[in-house]
Amino acid sequence: MSGQDAAAPAHRLPRVARPRLAVAGHVCVDVKVTPTTGFPERGRLVECERIDAVVGGAVGNVGRVLATLGEPALALCRVGPDAWGDLILDRLAGWADTRYVTRSSTAPTSGTVVFVAPDGERSFIHARGANVEFAADQVPLDELAEAGVEHLHLGYALLLPALDGPPMARLLAGAVERGMTTSLDMTWDATGTWMTAIGPLLAHVDVFCPNDAEAAALTGQPDPERAAVALLAAGVRQLAVVTCGGAGAVGADRRGVFAVPAVDVGDVDATGAGDCFNGALITALLRGATGRDAVEFAVTAAAVEIAVSRPDPP
Repeated sequence: MSGQDAAAPAHRLPRVARPRLAVAGHVCVDVKVTPTTGFPERGRLVECERIDAVVGGAVGNVGRVLATLGEPALALCRVGPDAWGDLILDRLAGWADTRYVTRSSTAPTSGTVVFVAPDGERSFIHARGANVEFAADQVPLDELAEAGVEHLHLGYALLLPALDGPPMARLLAGAVERGMTTSLDMTWDATGTWMTAIGPLLAHVDVFCPNDAEAAALTGQPDPERAAVALLAAGVRQLAVVTCGGAGAVGADRRGVFAVPAVDVGDVDATGAGDCFNGALITALLRGATGRDAVEFAVTAAAVEIAVSRPDPP
């Protein structure tokens, strides 16, 4: 993705001053309840150790690791006319240019209640909020290209109803036509359409990183290596990576297939781990790393980010 020395470790390359990345799509406030050992009966109160509000979704979570890596970006998302929208704008401003964050006049900011069990497993209650209004006209590709953006990361497909389907395909194709590389993140497909919905997008996606369950549902291949190869065959332009939680990640590019072991961080809250992986991976690729080196860097960076940055500082 870059003309820099591919052999140099990604995290040792010089940090940059201008945004080369645009991170677009889903954003929300995660209200995290830690730890949760059970749900209270109706009308009852139970206590926990802490309740935190952190900025999440694709834009918030990717941004967390970009801030750590010193990789500035443009943030493109939609929030509501409320205090949570203010919170998101304040947090995004710590790592991104927020000129393209728009505010709905009617829809509330998206939110998720995250119940975190002692072993790190999570359960969720989600409200889409202003994300339902995020559309292609809020991603001005010509302006991004003129500003020097080299890569567009978009997430989450299937949770952006005004953009999902043909409009998303046209947006990604437009980015490619303007010389940008692209990456895409998706969410679990509750409708069961899977490759019918995602397949038409892949010809315009350079980097695609579903988790192992998503990859198996998309390709019909429960083996992560075969699933990664199948995603390349389905149209992914450069690099398909299947993340496997505690088992690490498997990648496939035009050089072949490779596996990268996980970094053991114990039982921790892994909310946003996939997005942190994506942010580190994209940064490494932009800084000249090869596919395998970029995945190795992303596995380590995401593990460190998840282990040491919970919760967000006040």
